[in-house]
Amino acid sequence: MTGVIQFAILVTAALGAPAQKPAAKAPPPRPAVQRADPGLAVIDRWLQLTPQQRERSLAKLPPDRQRAIRERLDRWNKLTPQEKGRLRMRYDQFSHLPPDRQALVRRQIQNFAKMPNDRRPFVSKELDSLRRLPDTDRRARVNSEEFRSRFSPREQEILRDLAENMAAPTRQSVQAGR
Repeated sequence: MTGVIQFAILVTAALGAPAQKPAAKAPPPRPAVQRADPGLAVIDRWLQLTPQQRERSLAKLPPDRQRAIRERLDRWNKLTPQEKGRLRMRYDQFSHLPPDRQALVRRQIQNFAKMPNDRRPFVSKELDSLRRLPDTDRRARVNSEEFRSRFSPREQEILRDLAENMAAPTRQSVQAGR
């Protein structure tokens, strides 16, 4: 499960983050349907191409970009159907966030990616746990002395922001039914 979270974070950060526009030129409001980033749709488009079409399209890209796309497609193809389903659900959840929250999630995903390799699994496991907690339990957990002693202030911020904005769908569906 932790690998799925890390892959979801990488896909969202790498494929779901369009080039940022300067804040001074805010785009006009768009309908919610068009607000979502391409994210998994980008993977789907590459997967729908025939091998020959894919190679022709990749040949037009710089070598670094070609390699990155091939690596992501390989990782996607290695996922189980269940992992792919969970990743799609998370991306759908992300795509329905308001643009400012999407930006916050992207920023924290990038911060997570910059974290030392030995800390990532530890933080990822905690994120998975926090995502599953109801709001009140999650808030109590992140305000606990144990939490503060186990994670640096930067890790705490990453965990709070990602858990709050990317909570497990089961918790959200319970809240929606209230």
